[in-house]
Amino acid sequence: MNSHPITLERAIANFKKNSTPENAQRLITLIKEGTFYLLIHPSLMRPENAKKRQEVEEQILQGHVEQLPMLLFNTESEAGTILPVFTNRNEMSKFPDSKKMAAIQVTFPPLYLLVKSQPKIDNLLVNPEGNAIAFNREQFLQSFDIGSIKTVEDSFEPGTVANFEQGINEISPKGKRLLMEAALRHPEIEALWIVRQLRPEAKNRWFVILDVQPKDQHHDTHTMMLDGFLRTLPEEEAGMMYADTEAAKDVVSLFEPLYHRQDVQNSKEFH
Repeated sequence: MNSHPITLERAIANFKKNSTPENAQRLITLIKEGTFYLLIHPSLMRPENAKKRQEVEEQILQGHVEQLPMLLFNTESEAGTILPVFTNRNEMSKFPDSKKMAAIQVTFPPLYLLVKSQPKIDNLLVNPEGNAIAFNREQFLQSFDIGSIKTVEDSFEPGTVANFEQGINEISPKGKRLLMEAALRHPEIEALWIVRQLRPEAKNRWFVILDVQPKDQHHDTHTMMLDGFLRTLPEEEAGMMYADTEAAKDVVSLFEPLYHRQDVQNSKEFH
């Protein structure tokens, strides 16, 4: 939800000038909603790495950025390895030799997953040649943890009866579009369902159910992918399951999927 009247760059400046809880929360919110630029390691542009470059380009097209060879640099201090992160192209252009390097644009969930997946990243430095702000690895992963999204298939005890309804009309157009765009970027997702678990003694809980082959079931990747969509849902609790789990079998057999890869690829609605 982009209802904030200030830019991320201004939020960084405000927080550095006055680190109040309000300014900190605004900064965290805008970072979670932000779009960022990252530089690919320049060695990838060498002629002898053409095959590797092609593989990386395919990973980027599929939305899998967590293991990409990003540009990192070291300082003389104890800061360790630093990942430079840019909030816009203008900030990126200030970085030495950036025009000679390839760059990718990512939203926050892939950025978070990249940091989480690469322990060699000790720190992030946002806009290093501008009004910079730094986060060490532990600080970043804790401050921006997306704790509301869970893979919950293991929380259902055998024999548990769960009542589900689709409630698709309660999903906002923005939420539906975010979901479809995310699913299209991940070709391993063949279909998905959106359902709400009706619980008599607790708040209802939304689930996204993904049809993904077991070899491609990576919980972190898929929960991070779904973060933007799940935050648009009207209920506070949301989770993700895979279609081949015991808890999801009735949903898969009773409801039509909201998304099917072949159908959406042939549809004009989400192009």
